[in-house]
Amino acid sequence: MKYIALLTGLFFGLMVYAQQDCEINTINPDFEEPVIAQSGWPTFMDASQVPGWSTTAPDNQIEIWPNSNNGGGIAAYSGSQYIELNANYSSGVYQDFATPMAGIVFNYSFAHSARNLATSGFDVVGVYAGPPGGPLIELGQYSSEVWTGWQVYTGTYTVPAGQTVTRFEFRAVSTASFDNTVGNFLDAIEFTSNFGLASAPEISLSCEDNVATGIVSIGSGSWTIDPGNPSPTIIDDPISNTPTISGFILSGDYHYTWSNGFCEAELTVHYNNEQIPVLEELISTEVCDNENIIDLTQYNTLFSDELGVSFFYYQNQADADAGNNNFIPNPTSYIVNESQTLYVRLVKNHFCDTVLELELNLNTAPVAENPVSLGPECDEDGDGWVEFNLEDAIPLLVPSQPGNLNYTFYLNQSDAESGNNPQNPLVNIATGSTQTYWVVISDGVCRSFSTIILIANESVQNVTNQTELEPKMLCDEDFDEFITVDLTEWHDELILSDLGIQFSYFMSQTDAENETNPITNYLNYPVTDSPTIIWVVIKNEAGCREIRYVEYEIGEKIPVNASEFQLEPFCSNVLDLTQLETEISNETGIHFYYYTDINSAESGGNDFIINPAQFPVNSDGMVYVRLEKDGFCPEIVLLIYQQGEEVPHQPEPYGLSGMCEDQTLDLSEIIIQITSDSSVVVNYFETENDAVLNQNPIVNYTAYNPASNSGTLYVRLELTDFCPVVLPFSFERSLMPVNPFDSLPTLCPGNELLLDAGGEYPDENYEWNWEGGSTTGSELNIDQPGTYHLTITTEEGCSETFTLEISQPEPPVILNIQIGDTYIIVETSGNSTALEFSLDGVFWQTSPRFDNLIPGEEYTVFVRESGCDPVSKTFSILFISNFISPNGDGKNDTWIIRGLNNSAECSVKIFDRYGKIFVDSGFQISDNFNWDGKYKGETVPSGDYWYIITTRDEDMVEMKYIGHISVRNR
Repeated sequence: MKYIALLTGLFFGLMVYAQQDCEINTINPDFEEPVIAQSGWPTFMDASQVPGWSTTAPDNQIEIWPNSNNGGGIAAYSGSQYIELNANYSSGVYQDFATPMAGIVFNYSFAHSARNLATSGFDVVGVYAGPPGGPLIELGQYSSEVWTGWQVYTGTYTVPAGQTVTRFEFRAVSTASFDNTVGNFLDAIEFTSNFGLASAPEISLSCEDNVATGIVSIGSGSWTIDPGNPSPTIIDDPISNTPTISGFILSGDYHYTWSNGFCEAELTVHYNNEQIPVLEELISTEVCDNENIIDLTQYNTLFSDELGVSFFYYQNQADADAGNNNFIPNPTSYIVNESQTLYVRLVKNHFCDTVLELELNLNTAPVAENPVSLGPECDEDGDGWVEFNLEDAIPLLVPSQPGNLNYTFYLNQSDAESGNNPQNPLVNIATGSTQTYWVVISDGVCRSFSTIILIANESVQNVTNQTELEPKMLCDEDFDEFITVDLTEWHDELILSDLGIQFSYFMSQTDAENETNPITNYLNYPVTDSPTIIWVVIKNEAGCREIRYVEYEIGEKIPVNASEFQLEPFCSNVLDLTQLETEISNETGIHFYYYTDINSAESGGNDFIINPAQFPVNSDGMVYVRLEKDGFCPEIVLLIYQQGEEVPHQPEPYGLSGMCEDQTLDLSEIIIQITSDSSVVVNYFETENDAVLNQNPIVNYTAYNPASNSGTLYVRLELTDFCPVVLPFSFERSLMPVNPFDSLPTLCPGNELLLDAGGEYPDENYEWNWEGGSTTGSELNIDQPGTYHLTITTEEGCSETFTLEISQPEPPVILNIQIGDTYIIVETSGNSTALEFSLDGVFWQTSPRFDNLIPGEEYTVFVRESGCDPVSKTFSILFISNFISPNGDGKNDTWIIRGLNNSAECSVKIFDRYGKIFVDSGFQISDNFNWDGKYKGETVPSGDYWYIITTRDEDMVEMKYIGHISVRNR
């Protein structure tokens, strides 16, 4: 429905309302009309030119803004335009709406923003409602903070009895600029209401549901029935606000109108009573328990071939009749666990739903074993094929009732399920292969599936290795003078495949041929003779066999010169185990492997010593050497090693201390703690590794200056007939005092300065000296700049002197203030890196520039150096208006200059484009200046005029301001 009801500028007398649409909406809600120039500045329009809106301002002006970043403006919330609440006067902006009935509820919403002129604060707007003649009541006050953008507010208002016209008005409560004509932006204002229907305008009914209820109308009125409706219907009470409509017979759209004396609202009822065509009302089908997951949708076209029908399957008739959500969720995979009746509901738009029945009868399928096997069978005639009769598997498939069923054989599952390509039960299978056939077992209603696995074995000759095998050489691997073997080690050499192969072992060919007296301890068979021959019977599962023999020979050990060897005593922690290899054996081509335990040496594992030429040792011990050579059995000998005696020395620890960090160390002082033997050769090292390798000794050990004040060094002792020894010793130097002053403090003129050294040590450990005086203690109070010397002595006796140059800065001088349109730059003397600037003496900054200042306001700038007392100067940024309309209407009648009061003197000149001077004040102005637009008592003509404003400060420094004024006399 389309609804508009708006009254603007009504004559409030006797009013007669014509029937109209029932919805009220706002005209020009986002102020997109009239379209103004996108100049970045507002346009002042007479309210008569702004559709829908009026103002209480005496000049009837409405201030419309475009998208803008100028003068505190912002981008529109909706569209590209918005208003500022007051143009030139503190006033209201409003719209009037016809409200002929009491109780009408208005919903309102609007976007509100503060104007971004002040650095902080809020703009506050009030919303008011009531009759145009008053009084208007306040619906609420809404605030927005500057620099936070648009805020959206909403509310409701109920029209009281007798208020036939309602006014909604916006008024400025306050602004962050403290001027109610500057601030409070508004956009996207919506006031909406309805006084026709409170319920939905459309109702849908179908089939048995043929009574329309839930209808709610507004006001006193009556219902009328459209005579063009498909069939007659009955309204139980034509003047009721909650009527019931019944009697629907034919399908179609039914129309009704509610008239309440103020508007007309239309209600539409959509009714549908057409039946879906049905092919079958009941379908009965058979289901087998082994194929009980069925697709119910396969029956859809059996029930109805009507296009556009949706089918819903239910497990009980009550749910199907109700058409609720308890339908079967996945009808394409429905599980049937028992015989049952399902109910299907057919649904189609503009047709009545229909419920039909589906009978599912569950049957038991034959139970078959799966899988079953025939074979393995051998290729007796050696032609590469084995024949099978698939019917031989029937007693295995269904042992309980094989004769009462039908059996059909197939090559694969797909054929079995589809019944395609049945096979003859007599089949030939290639030897050495396995093949699976599918069989379908049927009782006439249900069927079962099973598989038959056919196994055809090759003859043994097809899987044995016919190559003559070489004898295996044996060694006494565990060196216990006893050799045993695992006869199964020949399997991989005797056969090519071990599928179904069995082995048995015999000591003679006769026993092998007769398969008598088999060797039972074949996993641990003792070999005492060389050679030893074993006979092997190789047989497959079908009973085919082949007889082969294998042979063992016992090998010769590597000759050695002794079983045990002694190495020379060692001094280092690295020992060369290979030094005696030529003495162990005279054989060539030998591989030597060194082990730390006998078991690893005997087993010949991979845990041998990787680098025997650099074997780490720290005590007496032994290693085992395993000798290996191709064609020989391995041998093991023992190596024994002993550690030499270290140079005699005193037990640890050792250390040097008692020095300050500015002193060097005499490392030789440590020797008296270690040894008194003067024949000992001594060297000093920074690292243990250098000391062990006897490299990079410390050369200047009597005046050694370490990189740190504490740590560990190493001394190496050497003496004939003794092993060298490396010993650690510690050293520690006491820390020097630290300068307690990270930065030099500043002595401000006329002030005292406390120099505090921190008090880490007693007062007598601090000594102050300066020209003309000295004292002790951690603190010194001074009032004169100069050079001060502080000597600090630590508890360990380490002293350091620090020099403090204390300066006193000169007060800064404000030389000039550069003034811009909304900023200033302060020019000063003094140390620019130590200067700070402030506009309030509380918050300070290092930059001499201040932005976002308000023209016409008075400011004081403060400057200080190094935190000392500041100097200050007061200034103003001129506020100069650029428009005057001296027509006596009270608006813009004078041209105003504010902010001159901080100049020592100033002058103003005004002239036209031809150079004619209309105002020349001379340097007589010391406060704000006003011009009434007159020259010699007469108002000057409309047009553009130019001005030159000259200001002088107390030092007679001049500044000029040049611009133009627009004068409009109408």
